[in-house]
Amino acid sequence: SLRSTDGHIAQHVRTKDVGWHAGNWYTNAKSIGLEHEGFLADPDAWYTEAMYRTSARLVSYLAKKYGIP
Repeated sequence: SLRSTDGHIAQHVRTKDVGWHAGNWYTNAKSIGLEHEGFLADPDAWYTEAMYRTSARLVSYLAKKYGIP
């Protein structure tokens, strides 16, 4: 998960395990889930610049690590 206030990243499921985040087993087993703290109803109050920057860096890192184009 990515924390809104400072973009802190916390991993809740070990990389070798499958987490339940996408609603079905096949998609869960073939994907990476990222949870962002906040509410879409009021994104300006929750989705901070720090969280956006950390999210972009994390996605870039994961794409390189797992060969995702």
